[in-house]
This record gives sequence, C-alpha cells and structure tokens, in this order.
Amino acid sequence: MRKSIDFLHRVAILPRIYFNRFSFLTFFSMSIVLLFVGRIYPSSVSDVKFLLYESLSPVLSFASGPVSTFHTAMDNISLHLNVVKENKLLMEENLILKRWKETAATLQHENKKLRSLLHFPQVKNKVFTTSRIIAISSGPFYQGALIEGGIDQGLIKGNVVVSGQGLLGRIDKVGKNFSSVLLVTDLNSKIPVVIKSSKIKAILAGDNSEKTYLFYAPQNAQIKVGEEIITSGHGGVFPYGIPVGKVSGFYDGIYHIIPHVRVEDVGFVRVVDYGLNGVIDP
Repeated sequence: MRKSIDFLHRVAILPRIYFNRFSFLTFFSMSIVLLFVGRIYPSSVSDVKFLLYESLSPVLSFASGPVSTFHTAMDNISLHLNVVKENKLLMEENLILKRWKETAATLQHENKKLRSLLHFPQVKNKVFTTSRIIAISSGPFYQGALIEGGIDQGLIKGNVVVSGQGLLGRIDKVGKNFSSVLLVTDLNSKIPVVIKSSKIKAILAGDNSEKTYLFYAPQNAQIKVGEEIITSGHGGVFPYGIPVGKVSGFYDGIYHIIPHVRVEDVGFVRVVDYGLNGVIDP
C-alpha cells in the first residue's frame, strides 16, 4: 500500500518537474534569441521594450508610489528634526544675546555715571577714591547714604563726597569696608558757603528734605534767584569752590537752595581727602 502511494505521488509531480525544466529552457532560449535579435535588429527590440514598459507602467507607477511616499515622509521627518535642532540653537543664541544686552546696558549705565565724575574740577594735592553707593537712608531724622570703601581702602571721617555735578556730603562714620555719608540735606549738616558772583558768605543747612537753606547771610544781602552757591573753604572741612546748589527763592526771610546733586540720581561718587584738618562733629 505504501509503495502504491509513493508511485502515485511520483507520477503526480513528474509533469510539474518537466514543466519547470521546460519553462527554464524556454525562457533561457528566448533570452539568447532576444540578444541576437537585438544585435541584428536593434530598433525592433527597442520598440518591443518600449511597448513592454508602456504596458507595465501602471504597475510600476503603483509599485513605486509607496516607495516615493516613504522617501517623502523620511525627507519631511529629517527636515522637521533639522528645523527643531536649528530652532533650539537659535533660542540658545537669543538667550545669550539677551544676557549680553542686559550686561551691556548695565555697563553703559555705570560707564555714564563714572564719566560724570570726570566733570568735577581737578584740585591739586588731593587723594580720591571712586566708590559705589549701595544704600540710601532718607527719612525725617537722617539723610545719608552707605558707600563701598572704609578703613581698608584708606577712607577717614571727614572725607568729602562729590559727584560730577557737585557736593553730596561728607563721611561721618567709617567701617572696615563701608562708610556712611552725611548728605548736605541732613538736619545736622552745616556747610560754610559763598554766593559765587557776589562772594556773600553764609551757612548752608538742611532740614531732612530735598531742599537746603541759607542762614547767617547779611540782612541787606542782594541774592537773586538762580545764583550759584559754592563752598567757601572756611572751617577747614570743605575746600573752596565745590558747587553746592542754586538759589530757588526767598520765603519768610530765608533763602531756599536746591542742591545740584540728588542722591537718588547718583550711582558712583568720588571720595576726596583734601588734607584739611577742620573740626568734625563727633
């Protein structure tokens, strides 16, 4: 029984084997014939190829569609990734540029403040230090400022503090690396001054506001609004000629003076040791 089945199986597949061999030989022979015909009649073979390609073009077009779509998708993904990467780099560069812009603006502002100090007139035989104002105390009982620099930087009590516009005050307390400045507007500030044009002498005093006042001026003094007030050099604390302010008016028998310098507008100051040994209040 087993032998019968094997025989029938061989009989069944035998035609397929011969058909495969015949097909191979047929296509191989046709290929050889086409090669010879192509050499003898190249135009005919070319026409056959064209017709073959034309007939298969829909199939080729359909088959190439997914491939084209895949390549397009890959190109889009690559482009998107490149755009994301470039956008990230641009954001990082923009952030760096913003930081540099802020730094440049800060340095420009500080440079402007420092340049304003150059406008202050030069005085011989003086020692000065450039310092930064780090705090302002403005109240009904005290008008002062805290600056960088103290004993370690050579500052001493009584040093004159000026800006590019004029007198700001004097140092009244000195620490190791910081000092406090008594402003000209403080109630305890008393500065010998003179009217620049007429040389009339007086005392400039503050009242813990933004204004200062002239005291002890001669009763018959003719002082006009807008006249310049400078230090007189008397008392041995402030030298002669530092700009202080201008006369703003005469009310209730007192001349009102607007100081040239507002501490709120100043970033850097010049601390000057004029080598004077006047009496400084304790």
